[in-house]
Amino acid sequence: MERVSLDHVHSRLLPRGWGVGILVGLVVSAVSVVVPDRGLLEVVNKAGTRGDYFEVFSPFWPGVVVGALLVGVSVAGWLLQRSRPAVLAAGAATAATVTGGAWLSTLVHLASQGSWIEGRPCRHDDGRLDLPAQSGATATLSPVVAYWREAARHEASSVGTFEVLADRLTSFGANEDLAVRCWRAADDERRHATLCTAIAEGLNGGPIGDLDAEWRPSSQVAEDSLERLATEAFVHGAIGEAFSAAILRAGAGSAAPELEVLIRSLANDEDEHAELAKDTIRWCLARGDERVHLALSAAMDAVAEEPHYPSLLVGVVIDDLRVGGLLSESETVDLWRIVRQESINFLRSELAKTS
Repeated sequence: MERVSLDHVHSRLLPRGWGVGILVGLVVSAVSVVVPDRGLLEVVNKAGTRGDYFEVFSPFWPGVVVGALLVGVSVAGWLLQRSRPAVLAAGAATAATVTGGAWLSTLVHLASQGSWIEGRPCRHDDGRLDLPAQSGATATLSPVVAYWREAARHEASSVGTFEVLADRLTSFGANEDLAVRCWRAADDERRHATLCTAIAEGLNGGPIGDLDAEWRPSSQVAEDSLERLATEAFVHGAIGEAFSAAILRAGAGSAAPELEVLIRSLANDEDEHAELAKDTIRWCLARGDERVHLALSAAMDAVAEEPHYPSLLVGVVIDDLRVGGLLSESETVDLWRIVRQESINFLRSELAKTS
């Protein structure tokens, strides 16, 4: 089966369309010079004039040429950038048809959104989060406290993700090490839910409400496959958890000393979970067929250039963010771009090894 990948389109044409824009600009420039000097002057002369207007305006032709070049670049870049969502959607649809799963379109969409989420919470097939309820009103909390309270819900849900993932990997014949690491990650997430709650209560100076201790995930994996395992590992693990580790580590240094230790502990565990995701991808690529390549390529092509900054933190003053061990929007964008490129480089390398 021939591999369908949008990577070369995305990396070379879609971001700005400079190559095509320059080509258009050069063509326009050549016409601007050649036509006035030869074709158009000849036409004008035949019409009974001497072409005096062109002689008068000849000093301005370099400006016309440069302007045409810039206009060509801008227009081509704008057109190609506008076409990117449609191209990515078409690629995802093609990959979903080949892999036989609508889940891929959901994962591609999530990748294109640049989601910032703590842990790896359970999701329904349509991408909606499956989270435990929590008592207490969020409206009475500061945005930073509310953020950490929500993070505790994400981490608690992630316990279910890793427990199910261990069983899924085992059912596909994965080596025991991957399953054991999943169970260990589930234990990490239980601790993370407790740590995030402790951080929120420390910042709040008191209780923030309790998580539903009886909660169990209602989401089910309806269509499972190696390509789905691999793509989830890339979107939610190699990128998602690696990004989470990066922002936690970067924010820890400005937090209160008693919180810094807790946040760094979270970051270290998220790093390990990102490595687990990468090893899962490697195993799926070695065990699977061309459909694994196709699904991973579709997700890689769609990864957002910027993260979705949590709405809870929009407008919060920088000093409050710092105390809570959190980053500004511009800082998260910078970190996202680093993690994004590292994750894409990793995947490209792994795809090349198994081509």
